[in-house]
Parts: sequence; C-alpha cells; structure tokens
Amino acid sequence: MNYSIVKLPSMKFVGITGSHLNFSKIWTLFYENMHRIKHMNETDMLYGIELFPQDYHVNGIYTYMACTEVIQIDETPSKMEAFEIPEAFYLQVSTSLEDVLAGKHLKKCYFLTKEIGLTIAAPYNLKQFKHGFKVTKGNTVDICIPVLK
Repeated sequence: MNYSIVKLPSMKFVGITGSHLNFSKIWTLFYENMHRIKHMNETDMLYGIELFPQDYHVNGIYTYMACTEVIQIDETPSKMEAFEIPEAFYLQVSTSLEDVLAGKHLKKCYFLTKEIGLTIAAPYNLKQFKHGFKVTKGNTVDICIPVLK
C-alpha cells in the first residue's frame, strides 16, 4: 500500500448517510439529490466518509456518508446531513477498489497506522473520488485517516 502524510484544511460536507451495508443505495440517493445542495465547492471531487461509533470493532456496522464539499452550510436539504472536519494531518493511503468493496481496507489501513507508529485522531476517514468515478476493477481509492503526528 502506498501512503503519505498530508495536511488537509478544514472542510465542510453535505450528503446522504446510512449504514455502510447500503453503500450503493446511498450513492444512488446522493446522485439523485445532489442538485439540492447549495454552495458546492467548484471541484471535481466527491467524498465517502466512514463514521465509526465509539464502540466500533473491525467487523462492526458504521455510518457511511456519500457527499460533496461545500463552501458554507446555511441549511441542509431534507434527508441530508452536514459534516465538518478540522484542519489536521492525515495518513493518505492508496488502496484497490476491490479491497474497499470487500471491506478489507479498514484492517489494512489501521494496521498500517499502527505499524508506522501513528495514533488515530478521530473516528472517521475520508475516501476521495473524482466526479464520475466508475466502479471498475483495477481502480484505486485514496483514503485519508486523521492522525496525530
């Protein structure tokens, strides 16, 4: 797995949330409702955010958010949620789409975090996708995990 430590600015997101078990349904609903989001950042990136409960274990259920970055949050469209991240350091890992779809990315990323001596700073991670990303074999996904440096 290729990785680097990057510093990301604070960011605001608006999107659709649900159980990670409904990953494809969440993205379908997001694409159907994306036009309702105000103040979208002029970027070609979309994000998947995995939000973990305090008592999370590697094979547990967590919340998944399909979202886009926004410049400001005045109001959130109905059935959507907002999420903000602070400026922070992140372990950025490139992994195969196959690992993400099979759920193997979590174990690999968190093992790598421990292996290189970093501490996870918050119970979430970001996945970055270019708008129009195709779910095809061989694609890679960048995952950003907040860490204490």
